[in-house]
Amino acid sequence: MSTTETSSKYSGRFWVIFAALLLFLLVFGMYLWVGGQVTGEEFSPDDFSRRHFSYNVMPIFGIQLKGVRHYSSASVLEQTLISDGWIKPVTNTPKTWHLVSDSVSDNSSSDFDANILVQLLNVDNDEDEDLWQLWTDEHPKDAKIFWPAIAELARANMYWAIPDIMNFASEFQADGKTLFTEGLAVRMSHAFFLKAESLRESGSHADAIENYSTAIKQFKCKEAFAGRAASRNAHGESGAESDEAESKNHPPYAESIKAKSVVFESSEDSDSTTDSTEKADEAVE
Repeated sequence: MSTTETSSKYSGRFWVIFAALLLFLLVFGMYLWVGGQVTGEEFSPDDFSRRHFSYNVMPIFGIQLKGVRHYSSASVLEQTLISDGWIKPVTNTPKTWHLVSDSVSDNSSSDFDANILVQLLNVDNDEDEDLWQLWTDEHPKDAKIFWPAIAELARANMYWAIPDIMNFASEFQADGKTLFTEGLAVRMSHAFFLKAESLRESGSHADAIENYSTAIKQFKCKEAFAGRAASRNAHGESGAESDEAESKNHPPYAESIKAKSVVFESSEDSDSTTDSTEKADEAVE
């Protein structure tokens, strides 16, 4: 066999191998791009911004191949709450991000609790109008204390407590009534009390004391003082006796919430607010 024929034979094999390798890399690359792409959304309670994200990982191995890409997905309402001053941002550059959803996880996990608030903010009425934008426009006095309360719960990662607060607000027809301020305060207090109770049961008494104190700052109730006394005793902190004495001077949560319940102005108003509450409940479900 001549040298020319041998060279031609090896050259042909080279191009076959090269083409096969190129095809493999192309197919494998497409597999990584399509099969290994993770997408999702996250929410920042720092400034109520929201963004989509995407990145690629190597399937099976789970190795991230590229940097995370972001682009904004915030609703008009979320932007308006900041721009109109209803909520003050913690910082101009959000540092805290909570997951709303992603394409690879069980979105029913508590890791995705921010989705509770996102869905509620997206609720529209029967005319496809933003329900909470309308509520804010109609209740400017209540909105001044309502939206900071929602932001406080979100920043404490207490999204589970937000539906109760928003349902309570949706039931009010008048604006600036003392009943709303007091009702909001007792419900906020109860939310932090429940968090404190969970922390105390897990033995995190320092954090429990902090949350009991937040609850008491919002609204003074019997259970919050009693709970803080128990954590102070367990943690070896002074003030337990004083808290025990204070607990006898304040009403329990159940009594306080009942006293601050909504009184509808008319049956017609009751029907309309019930519809709003049901829409909020459906959003969370």
